[in-house]
Amino acid sequence: VNMLRFHGSYQLGQMDNRETENGLVEAVAVLVSTMPRMRPDLPKGKLGQCCKTRPDFIKAWEKWRGQVSKLECSAFWIQCSHQKTRDGLKNLLHIMMGNIKDLTAATSHWLELFASHFLYIRPFTVGFEGMHHLAQKCIQLKPSFDTNGLTGLLNGILSENPEVVLAECTKKFGPWMVTHCMELLAADNDYADIMLHEERPNFGGISIEELHRLVYAQVLCSHSSTWQIAPTYLSSCLNQGLGLLEILLLKQPIQDNRLVLKVRLFNLIFTCGVSVFFSVT
Repeated sequence: VNMLRFHGSYQLGQMDNRETENGLVEAVAVLVSTMPRMRPDLPKGKLGQCCKTRPDFIKAWEKWRGQVSKLECSAFWIQCSHQKTRDGLKNLLHIMMGNIKDLTAATSHWLELFASHFLYIRPFTVGFEGMHHLAQKCIQLKPSFDTNGLTGLLNGILSENPEVVLAECTKKFGPWMVTHCMELLAADNDYADIMLHEERPNFGGISIEELHRLVYAQVLCSHSSTWQIAPTYLSSCLNQGLGLLEILLLKQPIQDNRLVLKVRLFNLIFTCGVSVFFSVT
C-alpha cells in the first residue's frame, strides 16, 4: 500500500495528465488496505477490516469483491494513458479477484500459490477439506525441486498419512523431530495413535514411539553436554528404557556419596512409580 501511494504521490507541478492515474492508484490502495480479515482485531499498523463472525466476514467479503469488480469495469482505465501503471494495477485487481492465471504468474513457489487460494479464492476452507487435492494441483502448476523434504512432509500432513510424515521426518529432519512429532501425529487420530503405540514383535516388543525415543535418548547419551536430558526420555520407555537408564547411570563417574544416594533414591522412586502404574492399569 505504501509503495502504491508512493507511486501516486506527485506534486502539483508534476501532475500533468496523471490525475486519472493517480486516482486509480489510490482506489486500488484503498481496496488492498480494506480487505476483510476473519479475526477479532489487528495489531497496530496492520491493514484490513476485521470481522469477528463468519456471517460478518461473508457479508464484508462479498461487498469488497463487488467493489473490486466495479473498479475493474470502470471507464477510467481508458482515460489512463500510462500503460505500465494501468497493466500493473489491473493485475493487482485480477489477483484480488482470485484469477488463477494471474495468481500463478505472481507466485514463485507452490506454497505461495497454495496460500493465495485461501486468501483470494477459498477463504472459508476449514480443516483438511480438499487441501491435499489443492496442494497437488499447486505443485503441478509450480513444481519445486527442493531437497529439504518440506514438500514431502507437507504432502503427508495434508493427506493425513502418518506413515508418510514419519518417513519424511526420519529421512530429512533427524531423531529430535521424529521423537517430538509423535504426539502431534496421534492427536485426534485413532489410526495414528494405534500405529504409534502398538507393540511390534519385529521391534523387540516395543512400539514405534518407544523405538524412536530410545534412538533419540542414545543420541543424547553420546554427548557430555546432553546426557543429563536422556533419562527424561528413557524413563518414558517402559519396556527397554529402564535397562538403558541403568547402564547410562552406571557409566557416569560419581565421586560424591550424596549424589550416589540421589541416584539410588531416583531409581527407587521410579521403580515404585512403574509398579503403581502397572497395578492400576
